Amino acid sequence: MSSRGDLPRASQVASSQGAPDRYQLPADRFQVDCDNQHGCRPIDAAMSLPRQVLPGTTYLVTRRVAQRQFLLTPSPLINSVVAYCLHRAAQLYGVELHAVQVLSNHLHIILTDPAGELPLFMAWVDREIAKALNKHYERSEAFWSSDHYSAVALRDAESIIGKLVYVFTNAVRAGLVRTFRDWRGVASTPRDWLGASTLIARPAIHFNQRDEHWMHVEARFTIPPPLRDRDPHQLVRDIETHIADNERDACATVHNFRGADRCCKQSPFDKPSTPHVKGKLNPTFAAGTAEGLQRAKDMLKYFRAAYREALQAFRRGAACVFPAGTYWLPRFASVCCAAFETALLPQTAA
Repeated sequence: MSSRGDLPRASQVASSQGAPDRYQLPADRFQVDCDNQHGCRPIDAAMSLPRQVLPGTTYLVTRRVAQRQFLLTPSPLINSVVAYCLHRAAQLYGVELHAVQVLSNHLHIILTDPAGELPLFMAWVDREIAKALNKHYERSEAFWSSDHYSAVALRDAESIIGKLVYVFTNAVRAGLVRTFRDWRGVASTPRDWLGASTLIARPAIHFNQRDEHWMHVEARFTIPPPLRDRDPHQLVRDIETHIADNERDACATVHNFRGADRCCKQSPFDKPSTPHVKGKLNPTFAAGTAEGLQRAKDMLKYFRAAYREALQAFRRGAACVFPAGTYWLPRFASVCCAAFETALLPQTAA
């Protein structure tokens, strides 16, 4: 029996080394419920859910403002700070941005994480936006909701297309504007995939104005990797068709859109009059086909079962190998992880 200090780091595990046979265990050995389409939940509530972070995964990320306040209400300064932070963090951590829409009290991002650094990317974005805008508003309270950001892994091309349309039409479905192009906050469009990148100037508040390296950041949006085998112009037309369909549906159900002018004039310290719905599901993955859904369930079930067994061995001081995608323990506890190749492929193009 070896001590924890004798365990090799994740970087020392050869890529050809597969997950040990003992991880191929029947699901009924673990108290895991995978009967719903939103992800697995452990019956043992005393143990928090581990999060799998695999390089190359495409996510829908959602972050909400504390107390649902309108602290992200569109304005030239707010838009500049948010856009600058998103694109600077993307350059720092090698993240590819595909779609963004920032409403008054939350933001949606669709991104791909090639290096498996989503937690660091989001930590940087959270911290810098909060510092800059708290300075702007002369406030010191928490800027973001105490809930963790939501990161939904998009496991196939169908789910990516669905979430792209969801993000592009978020302001329309919320009854704020009639068309997605009317929204004045930070928002990308499908045609950004076809155009050249632009430069965003560093905001005049918070950031080190003497740092010549970060005077500007490149703003670039790319097509998600699972969709890159398609003709880009046809893909844009298809997405715009879906957007138009969603806008027509919204106009049929929403009779009084708030309008961009009213949204921009509202107090940033106000919040929606509608009650906050608690207890909503927080999915961990999405898939657009039955096959993709089952594959995503199997991935998550295997990961959480293998993680639980490895954690129990780790606490006993026994040698153990954590499953691929374990994020924090390899960095801070020198644990050994299985190679990424041992995880099921996270995405397949349609």
